[in-house]
Amino acid sequence: MTMLRLTLLATASLATGGLGKAAQAQSADERAENPPIVVTAQRREQELGEVGISITAFQSDDVEGLGWRDSEDIAAQVPGLVARSFSGSGSIGLFSLRGVAQNDFNDHQEAPVAIYVDQAYRPFTGSATAALFDVERIEVLRGPQGTLFGRNATGGLINVVNRKPSQELEGYLAGGMGTYGSWRAEGAVSVPLSDTLSTRLSVRALGSDGYFRVPDRPRANPADLVFGDFPVISDADSAGNLRNLANRDLRFQLAFEPNDGLSFAYRLEIGEVDHVRNGYDTLAAPTGVIDPDGTDFYGTPIDPRPWREDPDLLGFVDKRYSNHTFDAEVDFGSWQVNAQAAFGALDKTYLEDDDGGPFAIGLFGTDQDGEHHNLELRASGQFPGGNWQVGANHLRIEGDYFAIFQFPAITGASGPGVFDGFGLGYDTSYSLETRATAVFGQLELDLTDTVRLIGGLRWTGEEQDFAISVRCVDDPAVPPGTCAAFGVEPGSVASLPAPAMLEQDNDLFSGRLQLEYAPDDEHLFWLGYNRGVKGGGYAIPLDGIQVASRLPYDPETLHAFEAGARLTSGDLTASASAFAYVYEDYQGFVIEGLTTVIGNFPARIYGGEAELRYRDAAGWDIAAGLSLLHARVHDVEVSPGTFATQHMTLAPSTSANLAISRTVNLGPRHQLVLGVDGNYSSSIYFNTLNGPLVQADDYAMANARAAVRLPVGASDGEIAVQVTNLFNSRAVDYSFDLSLFFGNVLRTYAPPRQAEVSLRLAF
Repeated sequence: MTMLRLTLLATASLATGGLGKAAQAQSADERAENPPIVVTAQRREQELGEVGISITAFQSDDVEGLGWRDSEDIAAQVPGLVARSFSGSGSIGLFSLRGVAQNDFNDHQEAPVAIYVDQAYRPFTGSATAALFDVERIEVLRGPQGTLFGRNATGGLINVVNRKPSQELEGYLAGGMGTYGSWRAEGAVSVPLSDTLSTRLSVRALGSDGYFRVPDRPRANPADLVFGDFPVISDADSAGNLRNLANRDLRFQLAFEPNDGLSFAYRLEIGEVDHVRNGYDTLAAPTGVIDPDGTDFYGTPIDPRPWREDPDLLGFVDKRYSNHTFDAEVDFGSWQVNAQAAFGALDKTYLEDDDGGPFAIGLFGTDQDGEHHNLELRASGQFPGGNWQVGANHLRIEGDYFAIFQFPAITGASGPGVFDGFGLGYDTSYSLETRATAVFGQLELDLTDTVRLIGGLRWTGEEQDFAISVRCVDDPAVPPGTCAAFGVEPGSVASLPAPAMLEQDNDLFSGRLQLEYAPDDEHLFWLGYNRGVKGGGYAIPLDGIQVASRLPYDPETLHAFEAGARLTSGDLTASASAFAYVYEDYQGFVIEGLTTVIGNFPARIYGGEAELRYRDAAGWDIAAGLSLLHARVHDVEVSPGTFATQHMTLAPSTSANLAISRTVNLGPRHQLVLGVDGNYSSSIYFNTLNGPLVQADDYAMANARAAVRLPVGASDGEIAVQVTNLFNSRAVDYSFDLSLFFGNVLRTYAPPRQAEVSLRLAF
């Protein structure tokens, strides 16, 4: 995606404070004296200027002022970070960092850009779209982070840190209303129950009528169209536009600190996406080239305008999640012990009109029932001239999954047990259990007063058990369990009489070796090597024609070399880095026909980044970033016997971001906040097999926001107006080439122009 985003910020600072009494009452002079950002990029609290890692960090005011609602929004202000959703419904979140991505949309996959919420790993792509509300801090770490954070952080990670309970009664209420019937309500309250026990409750709800317009006409209920083992959904033909919002989230926390050296915490997070309707824009491409005025080869009329189409059924996503996290910390003075137990579940049902048009050509659906359990024990300490960390981790991820491709237009035959008129289909049932046990350690040693050496190593033993069965249904000429009549070769998964059982056992080693030079408190330089690893896995043959031997893919290993610098001088902070990545077994995502394949390829990435931050006592706050990237996959078979070099997926060659805000004091506790922020990204591809139909051109977006802060009794209030996508840009979020089968291309565009008026009260 190529993107330029301009936003008027309702924040006195993009990097400090929160919308509480103290923050709102600050004068411009006091703003300039805010303390530096504290991050936990090395699993301990450090000032940002002390950490030799390429980091972009945001505080609570940033999230509110930029209008961010989930983790995908973060990409607008992080150089080198790309975020994409699937069909515009929040079904999954796909992230790329410095060109490292794996944009398979199947529910069981883990991504190489790891998502952590309050130090707890979120393994499913369906949980990667983490809700952002009542947030304390967000950290984006570029480059492999597998030594301390664990598996599948090859590209880096996004760490969301939510606000914790406090020993004073405080909180906030906020809400807004906007275009397309949108509304938002959220709030939080922290209550001290005793001198040692406190609690915090945070809630949020989002709703809208949807911006993707569809004609008002009767449509068949998907429950009547879908056969096989797909869950029956009775209200999937709800009236209204597509890509609406119906999200609810709750977070409950308890914090217990019996003394200065001992603390315990519990967090419960639950939420749902309640029958949000998805939809694609459809472009005619009957000859493999987009024809804005044409039809597909079924003669289907297509509306070329974005954000509107006439599907034959209304797709949807239902998603429910829950997470329980237990933390304990014991401080012995010169060393500490931390323990965490995290348990999560994600249940999701998804259905889409696979051709996007009014003719019943194809549909696609998935169902997920997943759980994950993570236990970690860490010990860390300090000694004269350095510090150390050691730990152990055990992770188990298990899930049962179902996917269906159905093609109503192909047969429509009649017969016993046949759903008349709805053609053939493929039911894919599979399960995956991953068990990973790891031990790790890192040592930081001061060689001199200005030079520090960092070394770390992690071993992970990974075991995976995978089972899959594919069957053809709804054709009386073909017995259940075989697809021979459709040209499927013997040995394919669909032709097997029993489920295919596969397993992998891998030993994975990640590590870090880095030299840092800090001549004074204002300068930091680093030169380092990181070995990143991502576990193996399995691709899903959604059309049943793959042989079982093509389903597994091997782990990938990334050798990352980086040089960087960070400068702090008065009101200015600047950082820059250059890096070179070497893959021998990159996990490349390829769509072959109607199925997905993941293969291991050699790949190379070279690039650099620069970030600038300026804040002064006059109320100016300026942030800018730039990323340059050269990311290529080699030895890709683009046609039988022909191999070529291709662009990596979700890897823009250029991206840039800009944020400017100005806070003007209007009087005691009265402020006006205006600002702009922007993001640009050059073109990207969505398939390792590059082509114009799976490419998004560069584009620009612009937002605007203004806010007035004023006292409301003893509390502090804010009134804000925000307009997103000010110029109504047609930004491509995702693209699927179905020209060979349906004569069209499916595309998802970022939301059109929207406006919101909001109120906020902090007490």
